[in-house]
Amino acid sequence: SDAAPRIEGLGLLPTRAEYHMMQRHNSYYVGKFGEMDIVGFKSLFGHSHGVGEALFDTVKGVGRDGQENSGEGFRRGGLMATYLIGPLLILNPPLCKWLLRQMGAEDTLAFEDAAFASFNKRVAEFKEPGRGFQYS
Repeated sequence: SDAAPRIEGLGLLPTRAEYHMMQRHNSYYVGKFGEMDIVGFKSLFGHSHGVGEALFDTVKGVGRDGQENSGEGFRRGGLMATYLIGPLLILNPPLCKWLLRQMGAEDTLAFEDAAFASFNKRVAEFKEPGRGFQYS
């Protein structure tokens, strides 16, 4: 049979992942976490399909299932999982500060002004009208 073998997971999330080695996906991503903008990059060889609360609402790019404007990542209780690469927290200082506050830690970041300036520039660039989201 040409079908890939099925490998059972732990059953923590109601999802399944499909592996497509010869169809690598690379793209920019813009999403929302509540009212907060989120930016990142995706580079993967498959997608996840299933139900469950998305971590981010997609504004531009593809979500966890490879479809435009579908939800990205998973959130279940205290679990937050995403396919975004970045580094995610350095690219998104508002998210980093939010996470620090959730942990009861001081939310002052090193080079905070520069981090926010870069973040704001990246958000504006990724949202530019006519800018595609896929790259090779």
